[in-house]
Formats: sequence, structure tokens, C-alpha cells
Amino acid sequence: MSTTREKRSSNWDFPPDMAFLFSLFGAIFLMLVTMVGIPVKRNPWDSSLFRLALALGGAGVILLICARIPLYRQRRFFTIGPKELPGVYRKFYLAAYTCIVPSVVLLSLMLR
Repeated sequence: MSTTREKRSSNWDFPPDMAFLFSLFGAIFLMLVTMVGIPVKRNPWDSSLFRLALALGGAGVILLICARIPLYRQRRFFTIGPKELPGVYRKFYLAAYTCIVPSVVLLSLMLR
């Protein structure tokens, strides 16, 4: 007599490449919806700065995901810093943070 636990397959795994594609398209979709859906009503400069900050942040996140692909393939998800990345991916990592940091600064200045 077998139980339902034995009938279920325990080796189910979602392909990492498909997860990357879904997360990439999801990030782009979320960024576009946010840029269009959130109006800034103070003055036109606030709106353009807000959209610039969102675009920089979105580009930075996409670059960061692309830079960490070798680590994701090794199933190493919790590493910090670029020290374990190969040469080209290390440049993507640094480019990602050159987009993310100004985005955070712009968004924090807009809160003032």
C-alpha cells in the first residue's frame, strides 16, 4: 500500500534559465507600469527626475541580474561583492552599481 507522499515526485526543479527570463520580463513590466502609473504632480522637473531615477534603477537591477548569472548557475545565491565573478561579469556588476546608487540618491532627494 503506497501513500500519496510516495507517489509525488520530489525532484521537481524549475529551469534556472526560464526563471531568469521570467524575472527579467517581470522587472521590465513592473518598471514600465510604475513609470506610467505613478504621476508626480508638483512640477514637471519632479516627474522627469522620478522617471530618470526609475529608469536608472531598473537598468541597474537588470545589469546586476546579468552580472550574477555565473553565480546563479553554480547555485550560489548569497554571495556579496564582485570578488568571485569572472572579468566581464565583474564589469557588469560595477556598471550595475553605478546605475543603482544615483537612482537611490535621486529618489531620496525627491522625498525631501
